[in-house]
Amino acid sequence: TAGFVWPANDKMARATALAEVHYMDRFLAHVPRRGIVVQAGGNAGVYPAHLATYFREVHTFEPDPTNYACLVENVKKCQGAIAAHHAALGERDGTCGVRQIDPGNAGAVIVTEGGDIPIRQIDTFCLRECDLIWLDVEGYELNALKGAEKTIETFWPAVIVEDNSLCEKHGIPRGAATE
Repeated sequence: TAGFVWPANDKMARATALAEVHYMDRFLAHVPRRGIVVQAGGNAGVYPAHLATYFREVHTFEPDPTNYACLVENVKKCQGAIAAHHAALGERDGTCGVRQIDPGNAGAVIVTEGGDIPIRQIDTFCLRECDLIWLDVEGYELNALKGAEKTIETFWPAVIVEDNSLCEKHGIPRGAATE
């Protein structure tokens, strides 16, 4: 497991994350500045730990309580380079719940209405710089980008989003986050 702690019920996310993390380097080759990155879903911490090898500061967001507990444990070895936030990213500040849509996949967690998990806007963090926004938030990417409009206008970071059909669960057509 490459030294990472994982949710006990996970049968899929661990293998996927450990296989895919090496592909991140291909994208990062196109990101010239290496100050601050905003990354979400943090899951168990594989992606933010890898990003910490490139960036001075990583802000990672994970709304699922079990994943977040693993993330906090797993990024301790990154010696302060990672600020882990138990929250979702969205268009406006508020709260949400989470639902695991595949019981064997700790990475398949979507935000739901109701609940007591914070939703935060990237813009409310008033970052002093932002060089990359990397979002893999199970269909909630467009909402997270709308909450980052001022940050994007100010810093022109590279933006990487996952685009799949999960956005339709939030009433968002596929491809909307990449337009």
